[in-house]
Amino acid sequence: MAFIANGKQFQLDSTVYIGEEGTKFHLCDIIYFNGFHFTARIIDMNGQTWYNDEIVTGNTSTLKHPLKMAHPTLLSKARGRVSSVAICTKRF
Repeated sequence: MAFIANGKQFQLDSTVYIGEEGTKFHLCDIIYFNGFHFTARIIDMNGQTWYNDEIVTGNTSTLKHPLKMAHPTLLSKARGRVSSVAICTKRF
């Protein structure tokens, strides 16, 4: 499931509950945009966040704060870029 910010800043939570049953989705990726360039923050199954800017780091991602330690407003921006898309998934 993807949430598109459409230029608006929004607060990101690590989990989202959808529907009457309260189906739980986990934040797994945030895409940031600015100046015709995208970067991403990937959240792994252990809750670690990784930052990738392929122009700067190539195929290597940089380990950042654990998701549980990151303040939601920290997730909405990354190195001058604002979050454009948040991707959530169900874990089985």
